[in-house]
Amino acid sequence: MSTPGIKRAEIIAAAKAKAMRNFRRLLATGKPVAFEDALHDVITPDDYDRRGLSSVVTELKAAGVIEFAGYRISKKRSHHCGTKRLWKLRSEVAV
Repeated sequence: MSTPGIKRAEIIAAAKAKAMRNFRRLLATGKPVAFEDALHDVITPDDYDRRGLSSVVTELKAAGVIEFAGYRISKKRSHHCGTKRLWKLRSEVAV
């Protein structure tokens, strides 16, 4: 018997893991990066609010891995030129 809720949870967990990998890869460049840049190839259910993936940023910040690096205007048309936070690796932390 298949449970749709479990499959959905697995898809979301995989999306979060991919977002984490992408974000850490971008942070490793040493340039300030917005989390939205890590989401370009992350697949989520159509009705899923992708803002839920921002827990990746929360986890890394709480662990002391990243720090705030400034702001920029969103590159995504759907964000209507909204302000995005930029993040960078803390200098004493390696990826």
